[in-house]
Amino acid sequence: MGLNSRVLDITLDTTLFGKILGGGKKVISTDVNQYWTRTLYEENGRKRQYDLVRTRNSSTNSQWMDVKFKGIRKRGDKYTISLGRVLVYTNI
Repeated sequence: MGLNSRVLDITLDTTLFGKILGGGKKVISTDVNQYWTRTLYEENGRKRQYDLVRTRNSSTNSQWMDVKFKGIRKRGDKYTISLGRVLVYTNI
């Protein structure tokens, strides 16, 4: 991804981070609330477009990965963020 990539930054707990890194988890679910609505949607209600999701391991900021962003869905009181393949993994 280039310098102009649109990045969604998310900090994850260690278990979820590991599942995504290992390929066993392809979605991130989060509650519908004001923070996530502002993060995922424009003021006019249109979905924001991201190129990738940058996740950090909550137990250590030295582990992070970039994952292909595939889309957003609202299901009841949850948002689901669909993920593609891991593009970059770093453990500094």
